[in-house]
Amino acid sequence: MLRQNAWNVIWKDSVGKKKLRIFEGDSPRTSGAIDFGKKLQDRGLRPDVVSRRHAFAPPRNKLKPPDTGLLWCPYCLKWREFRDFAIRVDGIIGPSNYRCPVCIITIKDAYVRKYNEFMVQKLEGTKVKLPSEKKIRQTAATATTGRRKRR
Repeated sequence: MLRQNAWNVIWKDSVGKKKLRIFEGDSPRTSGAIDFGKKLQDRGLRPDVVSRRHAFAPPRNKLKPPDTGLLWCPYCLKWREFRDFAIRVDGIIGPSNYRCPVCIITIKDAYVRKYNEFMVQKLEGTKVKLPSEKKIRQTAATATTGRRKRR
């Protein structure tokens, strides 16, 4: 049996800090996320409803992006401009990647790749390749001991 979906409502408060509220339910309407988002809109804020567990294909009437440079975000259910930035988790900065600015999913996600095949390949072609984990470990081992570890 599949777990029911969860929905995030993400918005920025008057100070500019990102806020989040979680709703459980199969659709955003039945979970209450849409109603909460409308209340935020009435207060002059710009909320986004994001799926937490399931990815969704673009609707048949929105198969083509409305503007160039946009990718379909299967979790936000919108065409978004993915930006190149890194995120910080518990004081550790992750690698820089093209990410959705709202839900921070990367272009490495299988569903993002599935629904945006051509654009993802184009973005990765222009991106600087990061060193592999093996190369990073070798560099770290050399820096701490002064010589390379043999395996």
